Amino acid sequence: MSPLLRLWILMIIAIGFSYSFVDRPVCSYVEAHHWHDRITTLGHLVTDAHPAKTIQSLPPSHKADKLRYTIADWPTIMTGLAPFLLVVSVFLNRGKTKDFLLLLGFSILFTFLLKNDLKWVFGRYWPLTWIHDNLSWIGNHAYGFQWFKGLPFQGDETFSAFPSGHTAVAFACMIPIGLVCRKLLPLCIAIGATEGILMVVFNYHFVSDVLAGALVGISCTYWTNSFLTRDKNPILIGS
Repeated sequence: MSPLLRLWILMIIAIGFSYSFVDRPVCSYVEAHHWHDRITTLGHLVTDAHPAKTIQSLPPSHKADKLRYTIADWPTIMTGLAPFLLVVSVFLNRGKTKDFLLLLGFSILFTFLLKNDLKWVFGRYWPLTWIHDNLSWIGNHAYGFQWFKGLPFQGDETFSAFPSGHTAVAFACMIPIGLVCRKLLPLCIAIGATEGILMVVFNYHFVSDVLAGALVGISCTYWTNSFLTRDKNPILIGS
């Protein structure tokens, strides 16, 4: 049994268990205890010690939002950079740097496209009401999936919690780095996991959304690496 297949089996079990027993209690607990505000408070301590004009010039309510985006939204930036990484790789001679940029760029883009398709397929309610008065667990006790909701392969923003795109792209960014420098692989996994934890702490996603996102990001990196190194043995955890 391949490492990826073992991972899929374990993660599907974990996702199913989380959906049935973990997601709603954790979501309600995070909201009741204002964990997102605690993280924001820590961020304020940092920005107060090292003021940044972009944040200090905002009113307090917007500072919190700005900090959350700063902490958690870096995968979106990497998605935008991915095409440029591929363009740069075109001008490089064959070697480790070119191979790394190809793996990183294609892994991110593959992950981005697949997670969008899956969001349309599953059409899951969000933990919070935050866009177009969407139904949510905290706001309406709405929970579950609205299959194939919205335009084909585009979905509907009000039903697109599963899987977590930020977590998926985070792993698609970090795993290639860990493959190039194996000593950094545990740190890279930890960074990807931290992004997923933040998605739960901010109540942007349920736990099972994050687990699914991690699975998508790791799988897309594995498949991309297998394609790029199809004449060699793919390199990934446990191979």
